[in-house]
Amino acid sequence: MKKGNRKKSLFIGIGFLLKLYWRYGKSSLVCMLLYCVLQGLVPFASIMFPKFIIDELTGAQQLSSLVFYTGCLILCVLLGNTLVNFFHIKYFINGTTVFNKFTVDLSRNLYEADLERIESASFLDLKGKADRFLYGDGSGWGGVLSRVATVSSNVITLAGIVTIIAVLNPLVVVVFTGLTFITAWFNSRIKKLNNQLAIEQPVQERRLSYDMDLFHEHRFAKEIRINTLGPWLLERLRGRLAILQNFYATRHSNNLKAQVFSNVITFIQQGLAYGYLIYLILNGRFGIGSFTMYLAAINGFSGAMFSLMDSVVDIRRFSDYYDAVDDYLNIPRKQREGKQPLNLSVSPVLEFRDVSFRYPGQNGYALRHINLTITDGEKLSVVGENGAGKTTFTKLLMRLYRPTEGQILLNGRDIQEFDFESYENMLSVVFQDFALFSMTLRENVALGRTVDDSRVIEALRKSGFGEKLDSLENGLDTPLYKMFDENGIEPSGGEGQKIAIARALLRDAPVVVLDEPTAALDPRAEYEIYLNFNEMVKGKTAVFISHRLSSARFCDKVAVFKQGEVAEYGSHDELIQKRGLYHELFTMQAQFYEGETGD
Repeated sequence: MKKGNRKKSLFIGIGFLLKLYWRYGKSSLVCMLLYCVLQGLVPFASIMFPKFIIDELTGAQQLSSLVFYTGCLILCVLLGNTLVNFFHIKYFINGTTVFNKFTVDLSRNLYEADLERIESASFLDLKGKADRFLYGDGSGWGGVLSRVATVSSNVITLAGIVTIIAVLNPLVVVVFTGLTFITAWFNSRIKKLNNQLAIEQPVQERRLSYDMDLFHEHRFAKEIRINTLGPWLLERLRGRLAILQNFYATRHSNNLKAQVFSNVITFIQQGLAYGYLIYLILNGRFGIGSFTMYLAAINGFSGAMFSLMDSVVDIRRFSDYYDAVDDYLNIPRKQREGKQPLNLSVSPVLEFRDVSFRYPGQNGYALRHINLTITDGEKLSVVGENGAGKTTFTKLLMRLYRPTEGQILLNGRDIQEFDFESYENMLSVVFQDFALFSMTLRENVALGRTVDDSRVIEALRKSGFGEKLDSLENGLDTPLYKMFDENGIEPSGGEGQKIAIARALLRDAPVVVLDEPTAALDPRAEYEIYLNFNEMVKGKTAVFISHRLSSARFCDKVAVFKQGEVAEYGSHDELIQKRGLYHELFTMQAQFYEGETGD
């Protein structure tokens, strides 16, 4: 959203919600409209009929008239409130359908967003601000739209009440409107101060949540204990809590000021209303019935006017976040701009042509001038020290990032031209930082695809998980982790990596990318993986990323990365004979293992 549109955010935010409800659930808007009309009209029964009843009691005292007026009052209030509640509930229920549909679409939007965007810290802050609008501080986005409904019903109520009071004295409307505006103005200033706090609050809450998780998550437990981090982390936690406490204390102090000011204005309004109406009665201008009606109308005017202004202020407060919502719902999806379908039956040839890459917000390049071709069926080993650019290279290959400069070509065409999901289907990938889900073993390997269990079992056995599988009482139905089932298993790092390898095997894509696939495996399991490596990638193009150079001996070519550039390229034997960086690194690792053996 452009900065020039910020003043229009109030109406843009409301328009966004109304369009959303119209798109996903028109009946919800109809119910909201009926709710607003009835909510605005029902108060008139409590204003008008008591006057008629009191006038009859102090006048002719006809029983039929008293029964009629009393019956009308009860019927209007009972039926009106029943219908108000009915349409409010219908609006809420239909609204949950709208919310559910939108949640799915939002999740799809996040799934399709560029990875480099959602990995940034700024995205998490943006998400926190957007949630304020979409979920209304815990009341759901319906909280924002409910305030719109409140404004609409109050406008209807005020229109009728102003007509009644204007008959008494138009100046009363002016005076009480002025007092209400003064209260609303003061409250808006208070809410603006609170809003500024709320904008900063998500960042602090996210940091607090992280510091709390350090004590709750077992993955940090060993580091904290062995390094005696408790006192330091507790002090950090106290600091975070103090910052949040200051937010809450300041906000409650502001709210107290607003409440005191509102009470003073209410006292003035009540004093003026009673004083003026008593004066008119004492001067014979009207009777007790009219006194009751006008007093109810004046009180109703003040309440409706204050509710109206308060709701407008709240809507404006939430709309301050709409710029974040606009950014949040329009996260760049440049990686999905390509539409060309990919024919997976055609042998793939991948070429990096003068590719350079710089991470967003970074000055230096992670990769510079990469020129590399991976032919069909070739097995390429990408090696180098930590920070050399190996992982960045694979992320570009997997199209998770776009090159800052240069092109990556598939059979002569820029990979950005191809449909994103078609391109991803060409790849089987095992990440070093793979993720397993709190689902069954079958679901973790099949990943949503309908495949025969025999294929899943075959993939698990090829990856080295067969022995563990045989020990599981529930086999493929065994849940991973105990989050939802206490009978679940907690796979070790090596076991988890074998499951991740099984995924890649089952996917059976023409290009296999293995990013440190043996990092968490013990020597025996690593040896078995290497021994079966050629069988695992037989007939496929493979890219093998590892800091263990022994893996390079299984590959046709080796690319040695150093400081974001390809320092050396060739076969294992060629690079050994060259006696350069690869020879140095390979010899260092070989001596390390030989030294262990000698001991």
